[in-house]
Amino acid sequence: MPAEILPGLADLIAAELAPKVVDIDLKGLYPGDFLKQLGTLGGLGSLTPVEHGGTALGLGHAIQLIEEVSKECVSTGFLLWAEYALQWYVINSSNRELAAEMLPKMARGEVLGGTAQSNSMKSCVGIEEARLKAKRVDGGYVINGVLPWVSNIGPEHYFHMGATLPDTPGL
Repeated sequence: MPAEILPGLADLIAAELAPKVVDIDLKGLYPGDFLKQLGTLGGLGSLTPVEHGGTALGLGHAIQLIEEVSKECVSTGFLLWAEYALQWYVINSSNRELAAEMLPKMARGEVLGGTAQSNSMKSCVGIEEARLKAKRVDGGYVINGVLPWVSNIGPEHYFHMGATLPDTPGL
């Protein structure tokens, strides 16, 4: 392998991911510990601005990390993509308070998360009905519905999703 794109990445993959690939793919073992350790190395902060605890090395660096992880385990590489996708949504949000709260924890691997956008995107183009319905209440929204599958979601994870409001077009 050429020069490591993240110091300690090869050792982390060899010690914490490679021995678990069969269990990840065949038994559904979730590689959360690996992802959190990757965050400790700085591997979850590629897209995150420095002021929010990231390395800001950019999309190319994030793609290289996904590639290196995927060489050992494509399933885990996909989960890493989901981490970056969620961060991208937050980084590009107009909600600066949310970014200040979430991004440092995500960049360090303290909190994991993913994107729940498949249904939202499909509903926007008429492939399927929006499954989440929102109702405005004091202090925010109440969301009802079911998403049968959300990539990289687990207890205490962050996620991003869309929901429809009654009598309001779009999400």
